[in-house]
Amino acid sequence: MKPWLATVGISVAFLGGFVGAARACGIDWQVPVNHFDGVNEFGKLSYWREIGEMDLGDDLKVPLVLGFNPTRRISSALGNGWFLGPMDANLVQINENDFMLTQPDGILREFWKNNPTDTILQGQGDWKGEIKGNSVTLWAQCGWKLVFSSGKIHSIATPKGRVLDFVYGDNGKVSEIQENGETVLRVDGDQNGNINGLTYGKKQVGIEHVGIDLGERPRVDVINGIDLVGGMEQSLHRVVIADGTQEVYDFSVDDQIQPKLTVSGSNERSFTWSPVTGQALKDGEWTYSIHLDADPYKNARIERANAQKQREYWYLDKANGTETTKGIDGTQYITNRFASGPVAGQIRNTEIISPNGVRSTVYQATYDENGNRVRVFDHGLTVYYYQNKIAKVVKDNVTLWKLSYDDDGNLKSLVRVNKSE
Repeated sequence: MKPWLATVGISVAFLGGFVGAARACGIDWQVPVNHFDGVNEFGKLSYWREIGEMDLGDDLKVPLVLGFNPTRRISSALGNGWFLGPMDANLVQINENDFMLTQPDGILREFWKNNPTDTILQGQGDWKGEIKGNSVTLWAQCGWKLVFSSGKIHSIATPKGRVLDFVYGDNGKVSEIQENGETVLRVDGDQNGNINGLTYGKKQVGIEHVGIDLGERPRVDVINGIDLVGGMEQSLHRVVIADGTQEVYDFSVDDQIQPKLTVSGSNERSFTWSPVTGQALKDGEWTYSIHLDADPYKNARIERANAQKQREYWYLDKANGTETTKGIDGTQYITNRFASGPVAGQIRNTEIISPNGVRSTVYQATYDENGNRVRVFDHGLTVYYYQNKIAKVVKDNVTLWKLSYDDDGNLKSLVRVNKSE
């Protein structure tokens, strides 16, 4: 974890970056990030990148997100295991009471019924939902709203009242996205209905294009415990983004008939995974050891080792909000997050355990009953907040900075004090 503020010699520009910062609400429009890049919290291979950004003006920018996870359902456009956002956003019922949302940015969010007969859904964060027949509407307190029909994304509404509508062709795939009847994204295809690109944006802010080439990948079947190549299936092969850079995806099998993905072009990666579970086996020089919980919806304990036999470890206990990591040097980090309430998911504190067993707290946060930050201790600095804005910064009982704001919440003054409390 990096300190929010540098040391005694903090810069005004650096400090200003945290003025007025608040917890995000609704959709962050961030590409999914895993602790180990390429492996998700369940130990599955999970590769993500942004291939474009749909600029719709008035600060509404929707990223085009590409992801691969061999356990995902078939993408409407790219084939088995792929995700193309926002078009492949979906809502799936896992069991009688539980639902899993794949957001338009690829991030997962859980929803649930308190009783099997309920039509109201509770969701992670500040989300709720309502079921009406085959339609489900999900909304965040700050104004984002998603509508799904038979599990497929139907529309996205923003806090400013803008609505993006998804139009489906006869083949059941998204053919375009519209706003007020104007096409803001078009799925380009060949005469057989296969995707070969995306054209997106608005004339006043610029139209861009992503080229897409499909190819084939070997399908690995497991018969009587033996891995066999059972045939070929269509899959994404290449993406050429608007600036001309490209990324190529070559699928094969290794000498043990385990599926392999080699990424080349603007990014160089090589992954191998289990055809049965989708768990990551190798990522370049790293070999993974995945320890699953008996509950398939709980996170896995993930350990990996490189050719030098150096090891790293990660585990997030979602129920208790405790994240444990261990680095190559043997230093262990234990981060505790709030598991419920208005600050659910926010960090409570972080402890470091050195290789020789010395324990120390390097981060600690205090919030009020509304989820607003009151005080944050971060690597020796204590930051005090007023109405969720930085009021002063203290180090070793010496006040370094004081800040004040006008009635609109804009920074009015930033004064360096250097005075003992």
